[in-house]
Amino acid sequence: MGWPGASVKQADQERVKKEMAKNFGTQCIFLSEELIEKFYHGFCNKTLWPLFHYFPLYAEYENEFWQGYQIVNEQFCNKVLEIYKPGDTIWVHDYHLMLLPGMIRCKIPDAIIGFFLHIPFPSYEMFKLLPRSWSEALLSGIYGSNLIAFHTHNYRTSFLLCTFRILGLKNIMGSVIYNNRGVKVEQFPMGIDYKKFEGAAKSKGVKREQRKLKLSLSSQKLILSIDRQYYTKGILQRLLGFEMFLNSYPEWRGKVVMMMVVIPSRTGVK
Repeated sequence: MGWPGASVKQADQERVKKEMAKNFGTQCIFLSEELIEKFYHGFCNKTLWPLFHYFPLYAEYENEFWQGYQIVNEQFCNKVLEIYKPGDTIWVHDYHLMLLPGMIRCKIPDAIIGFFLHIPFPSYEMFKLLPRSWSEALLSGIYGSNLIAFHTHNYRTSFLLCTFRILGLKNIMGSVIYNNRGVKVEQFPMGIDYKKFEGAAKSKGVKREQRKLKLSLSSQKLILSIDRQYYTKGILQRLLGFEMFLNSYPEWRGKVVMMMVVIPSRTGVK
């Protein structure tokens, strides 16, 4: 269940809904352009994203962004209520929906809810930069879950510290009592599909490109960088670092090549 990632005209929504259900087994939630601007381009990518990635100077704190975020989380909650059946497990993903577990819990007290955050959870010093009412609401929303999960031990530790400093709740070996419920907070590092990547590396097409690259480089060394085009990825800093390297070690000029593959990302976020 999710938002298709773009504004869909009213006349096309029924068709898109059927295609998504048939081809992907998903339920669609459609957002207006105004809500997309406030929720996605606004609160998600101009408030939470920079703050959670330790770029506080880029963070914007607009009430209309926060209001849009709440509205969209409510829309997701309403959709869950439409399709939920007793015994279902609800798995909520990422920073876009941190209020959702708490909203669902209010409507379905005995629901089984998991929440996984796919980005870093920041230190208390970063998280407290949010208005207090927002930070309390976000933490309380997440604690609507039965299980809260992060990629790393450090993210988990930061979350538990914020829980203590903002909500006043202690944990015992990663378990927190919230509203008379036990909530488990864990870390589950995410790996890759090794066999898929290994198979791709051995494919004829990749081998062919590998030979072409080796011929073009001759005896030169290659520095390869692959990233999404976003300020948190340090693309400009890498270029400046390569320039500094060549200035500091001129004997490497002509002997090393830097190749950067940059994928457009969040093009609507200014």
